[in-house]
Amino acid sequence: MNCGQTMKMTAKTLRISAQALLLFGNHNAKQVAHYGRPTLGKSPPARHYYKTAKPAQDSSVSVRTVDLRSDTVTKPGPAMRQAMAIAEVGDDVFGEDPTVKDLQQRAADICGMEAALFVPSGTMSNLIAVMVHCRERGDEMIVGDLSHLHVYEQGGSAQLAGVHSTMVTNLPDGTFDLGQLESKIRHGYPDPHYPRSRLVCVENTHNIMGAVCCPSLSSRSCGL
Repeated sequence: MNCGQTMKMTAKTLRISAQALLLFGNHNAKQVAHYGRPTLGKSPPARHYYKTAKPAQDSSVSVRTVDLRSDTVTKPGPAMRQAMAIAEVGDDVFGEDPTVKDLQQRAADICGMEAALFVPSGTMSNLIAVMVHCRERGDEMIVGDLSHLHVYEQGGSAQLAGVHSTMVTNLPDGTFDLGQLESKIRHGYPDPHYPRSRLVCVENTHNIMGAVCCPSLSSRSCGL
């Protein structure tokens, strides 16, 4: 590499760093950009997470605003509070809470499953699902680079379950390119240098992509 190329790469590296600082300095939006290694003559593509700033309201117009940023910004109304106050309860450790049992059975029936489990958060449910399928530390899951598992869950699958993750690029409809997905599957196990590919995580509906409903991905077409 000659001096001109070295200086060009250095300038590009500094420019990327400035862009990243501008993005991280914007406290009104949750934005992160993924920048790859500096490449000569090409700017690496930026992939942005969605903005979470509260939607603006026009004070001159009387309208009802429905805030759909997240289920966590909703508040229970009087009827919901009343239902919670009079709900029949029991000991959850012994499985004697009738309200939770009814909820779990209803969820299982709707989803066509044998059983369901109520947990306090979606992050906890995702972690449980990962640990069910990736039973050994060092197992690998394949996730979208803009998936909730990868972006927002504090690396819990690695911290608590010891699960390694590899990423594929999320397409605008929330799915993946099946060719890229297949290339990530570790066919060489039990080569001791590789983790074992155990799980492909498909987010549906897709959070960052605007809650789009993803078309189904056939496991057979993925080579699994």
